Amino acid sequence: MTDKFSFENISPFQILIISDSETDEKPLTEIFGKRDDIFHFVQFPSEAENLSPQRLKTILEKADTADIIFLCPGSVENALRISESLFAPGTVFPLFIPLFSLSGIKNSGDKDKLKNLLRYANTIIITEEPSHYGKAEIMKCVTSPLVNPGLISPGFNDIRSQLNEGMISLFSHSMGSGPNALKTAAEKVISGFPLIKKYYHSALKITIHLSVPQYLGIVAVSEISDILYGKTNDNCEMLFGFDYRNDEQNIADIYLIASGFNTNILFN
Repeated sequence: MTDKFSFENISPFQILIISDSETDEKPLTEIFGKRDDIFHFVQFPSEAENLSPQRLKTILEKADTADIIFLCPGSVENALRISESLFAPGTVFPLFIPLFSLSGIKNSGDKDKLKNLLRYANTIIITEEPSHYGKAEIMKCVTSPLVNPGLISPGFNDIRSQLNEGMISLFSHSMGSGPNALKTAAEKVISGFPLIKKYYHSALKITIHLSVPQYLGIVAVSEISDILYGKTNDNCEMLFGFDYRNDEQNIADIYLIASGFNTNILFN
């Protein structure tokens, strides 16, 4: 289970999650809490339902004030339908990010739909984990540098720059324990998702969030930098976010988003 965020010093920040499944709300609420001044969840009708003018108005009002919009659709087709309903091509929002599990991308027919979806999205993030908690973990990696001030606290412009390629991103999460917890987690976060293992070296940008015991401090970054940097290319830009676990167990979590891929990697 992912630790719940603490929302210190970020009251102006707005996160909007649009989903076509009400079951997405529970894991998201467990992470973000009942903070209506920051976190907003709206349910979009499924493929078989019509979008009422009032529901569309509500979603657009919330989208207009959001800093990050996450879209959690049940299919690529519905993601495109939602995006076309909400945003005219060229509409600019700070960050608009659809999330998918790899199993939700069903066949080569989705390839063109993903390309069309990238007309609206800053990036599309793909995870191997099909559960609703997989989507929640992606959101933690994207927003934690902003909502959990720690030893390293990049700003919103840094996050936007990392995820503004109009291309595919890949997400992986790993955990290590024991005396070599961080090293174990760093090795697993690359090798655990076959697509990341295969294409990590060609990523244009990598966003990493560390969740570690407080006693590790800044050592956490230097301890794993050789592993994570050593497998990238010379032009790759890497951004770290950081927060402390609430317990003193020797457990480390690493959340990683590798960005800058075209849609072909999903169908090779």
